[in-house]
Amino acid sequence: MRKMFFAVAAVFIFLFLAGCTQNGTLPPDIAKQKQLCEATGGTFTYCEPGAVCKVGTGCQCPEGQQFDSMLGCMHLQDAKTKIICENSGGRYNYCKEQACISGCICNPGQKFDAQLGCTAKSANTTVAVNQTIAPAPNQPSTLPNRIWYFAFGSNLNFKGMQGRVGYWPEVRKAILPNYLRTFAGAGDIRQNSSSLVYGAIYLLNETQMQALDRYEGVASGNYRRINVTVVALGNQSNEMLPAVAYQFVTPRPFSPPSEGYLNTIIEGMHDNGYGDYEIGLLLKEARKSAATPNKTKSDSYWRGEARPFSILEHTANSSTITLVVQNVEFDVLTIRGISIGSVPCLPGTLQSPPETSYTPCYGGRGASCPSLLLINGAYLNITSLEFAGGARKVMRCSTDICQALVRGSTYAADISISYDSQELNNQIQKGSERLVGECTG
Repeated sequence: MRKMFFAVAAVFIFLFLAGCTQNGTLPPDIAKQKQLCEATGGTFTYCEPGAVCKVGTGCQCPEGQQFDSMLGCMHLQDAKTKIICENSGGRYNYCKEQACISGCICNPGQKFDAQLGCTAKSANTTVAVNQTIAPAPNQPSTLPNRIWYFAFGSNLNFKGMQGRVGYWPEVRKAILPNYLRTFAGAGDIRQNSSSLVYGAIYLLNETQMQALDRYEGVASGNYRRINVTVVALGNQSNEMLPAVAYQFVTPRPFSPPSEGYLNTIIEGMHDNGYGDYEIGLLLKEARKSAATPNKTKSDSYWRGEARPFSILEHTANSSTITLVVQNVEFDVLTIRGISIGSVPCLPGTLQSPPETSYTPCYGGRGASCPSLLLINGAYLNITSLEFAGGARKVMRCSTDICQALVRGSTYAADISISYDSQELNNQIQKGSERLVGECTG
């Protein structure tokens, strides 16, 4: 009797172990879920049909996250936002391989509320402009005969804009997808399906638009008004809005802008809350910095061959360097320190924002289009940074690689990354190619 009991128990244990596994050949739909789960930091368990398993088939996400069948492991707040967005008729946009914005995009005439989802805009909604320019009182964004004007050049500058049109009731950071900013002395935009333009939208009346027409030389055939659709960036959500922008009537060959004109645009980028990353992209556009052979080789290595960490984007100024780093392995890895050139970013000097959204756009579509990086929250000091398999994160640290260089000069730095894996600590990744980029200041 006792032998029979142990035999039955052994069969039961065998079935349990055989049925509950993370390996083996899986049905296509289950294999897809497993790949998505593990690529976003989860642990996938599969239970054979009919088997007795302690844990059923599914993805176990890290604490504070839950699994979405389309997006993988998401923070609970993001998952909640997605559900509220889609249940109220909105579209939750998740950035993968194209220029896009993460968050809820509501239908025209609606705004996203974190509790209610997509709702009709309130008639008394207004967003104050940057404190350097006081908004006119009692001027809601729903006033009749108002036009959203998208600025991408010198009109980003609040002081200059005030001198041309006076005051405006509302201004918002905005992105123009499917266009490329270029320069023929002055700024221009041209359609390009793999690019986007960082700028701002002002809410203006027709009289103010006519003042801009005169400034831009519309009557003389210099610029013309065009209708565009922009993504307006908000603290809680983003929305697509129709807007008007200016474009050269006839496309012109590239010529770099003057230093004074470029500085005016940079001041305007600061006025609208943009930082080194976006200004770095502007400088590349202004100098038409076609990739040099060294940079092409560097990007090819750090975006493709480098293991276990790749560096997808990087920008440096006179005191800091900002890196978009990805763990390209499946295992969880923890960065302990990075050395940039001769200066190590020792533990305790590294910084990282709490949340980021990054959209690469070079994959299969050329290296010319800018990627999109949104940083949510201030940078925080860190002693280490953990990366789930496939995870991308932003890091920043002090460096002197641009200290002796003028803005627009090329930097080239040796990179080494110290990290721990779950099996072995104090490992070093030394890049076989230098990191090459352009100083933004």
